[in-house]
Amino acid sequence: MPHELALSETRSTCCYCGVGCGVLIRSDGEQVIEVQGDPAHPANFGKLCSKGSSLHLTAQPVLQQQVRALYPSLRSARHLPRETQSWEQVLEHMAERFASTIAQHGADSVGFYISGQLLTEDYYVFNKLAKGLIGTNNIDSNSRLCMSSAVAGYKQSLGADAPPCNYEDIDHANVIFIAGSNTAFAHPILYRRIEAARERNPELKVIVVDPRRTDTAKEADLHLAILPGTDVALFNGMLHICLWDELIDSAFIADHTEGFAELKQTVRAYTPTMVAQTCGIKEEDLIQAAHWFAQSKATLSLYCQGLNQSTSGTAKNTALINLHLATAQIGKPGAGPFSLTGQPNAMGGREVGGMANLLSAHRDLSNPAHRLEVAAHWGIPEVPAQPGKTAVELFEALRDGSIKIIWIVCTNPAQSMPDQTLIRAALENAELVIVQEAYQHTATVAYAATETKPGTQNFGTLQTAYMAPTEILAKQHFKTLFKFFQHYGINIQQVLGSTPAKQKEEIIINSATLVSSLVPQGLVLITTLSFAYGAMKIAKNQAIVQRLSAIEAMANVKIVCMDKTGTLTKNQLEVKELESLE
Repeated sequence: MPHELALSETRSTCCYCGVGCGVLIRSDGEQVIEVQGDPAHPANFGKLCSKGSSLHLTAQPVLQQQVRALYPSLRSARHLPRETQSWEQVLEHMAERFASTIAQHGADSVGFYISGQLLTEDYYVFNKLAKGLIGTNNIDSNSRLCMSSAVAGYKQSLGADAPPCNYEDIDHANVIFIAGSNTAFAHPILYRRIEAARERNPELKVIVVDPRRTDTAKEADLHLAILPGTDVALFNGMLHICLWDELIDSAFIADHTEGFAELKQTVRAYTPTMVAQTCGIKEEDLIQAAHWFAQSKATLSLYCQGLNQSTSGTAKNTALINLHLATAQIGKPGAGPFSLTGQPNAMGGREVGGMANLLSAHRDLSNPAHRLEVAAHWGIPEVPAQPGKTAVELFEALRDGSIKIIWIVCTNPAQSMPDQTLIRAALENAELVIVQEAYQHTATVAYAATETKPGTQNFGTLQTAYMAPTEILAKQHFKTLFKFFQHYGINIQQVLGSTPAKQKEEIIINSATLVSSLVPQGLVLITTLSFAYGAMKIAKNQAIVQRLSAIEAMANVKIVCMDKTGTLTKNQLEVKELESLE
């Protein structure tokens, strides 16, 4: 009887919609055999929709051979096809191009377009690489297209992009107000939770705002089929009714809000008759919705792209949040404005500064104190103050030539971005397009000089769970790492020119800490700090050696310093020629 391989189990996250369901991936070491819902995951408690349940089918060997990007590839000239290359060749090419372009045109000549498909940790490292190491804020996410209105609405109204709700609030709500979201179709596991809440609490009311009679609308207690684009009028009209019928919470408004007098003047003109005519709904339905919303013990709003993907998306978000604040339907179980995301980790990217105008941990790029705080945490002199290019602006700059290189990660802008004429012209004009992608035939891959699959040092997404290891060995790739960080060494050299010795030591230590955090555990780190200080000087400075050793232990890396003469100094005076390590 043939020996059966024991199956290993990896916890991960479904890569489809924005619910973020936990999955258990079972594999035999070579391919995925089965995917099940994770009973311990708080987003889905083991449940999966039809797409999540069929994830393992995407791992079939035949499909992998046909559509998956199994190897890195590179084209030597624009008119030539890409050819499979070794990781060393591809990484060296990338490093050389980044270093030379930054040296010639500056840090803002490169850009990154990343994705809500990334893990939070991956998001963070990309931002740290761009904003902390390279020194550019030209990094934005495809979440810009779906979630930037929600970000701006939360920040304008609540002061931070931090949704004041979670999935558990569904179980405590007495009214669920769904606007611009076909939740039953787009977030099916979340909708199952709404269905379960309605079974437990027959008094729970569901109001759906959608021009279409969707699956979600069909199940609603009240469907407000407004005319497209009239959301702000609807929300202001509901607030007008709450004011007129004395359904607002004056004490809450006085204690926790500001600017209410101005808002009151704004909504004065939004009478029920005017709003009903504007929105194309019945006046009695409008009044009913306002009364249910305000009089409920707890009202939870769920909203998605119907509010966000709009030229007035921020106004729509803000008007709905105003309604919550005026009626005190916030800050208690079962209540609050809850923006649903379109991707599994759009929120995670926002947490770690995944856009061109954000910093990690909800710090503002426009705030000098916040920039200093992040710079100190990263161990660098400063974070660039100038906001980077947003998603569309990145491609406009790529088209006009001010951005030379773009690194696209886990997203397909040549299909999904608006104004495809602009996007494709930009990709045609780029000096280098790097596409980090799991599939080899996407529209964007056709423009790539370099096509790489997502990082395989972790099992954070299904795509990486069954890919072969990258087998990047530090001794084979120290030259590539050196070239990739070369521009940073030049910056340090400029900073250290006439710096006192003690301050030089601090900059070297801080820089080593920063770069150590950018590599996977276990890799030998090659730094260019010796450009500014000299490898032999570092090795002879016992204070620096001791502190570098502490960083090695903390980050589980080995730190070596490369001299511009082409030698390596590993901690204390162990000098080898570069060629001896190849």
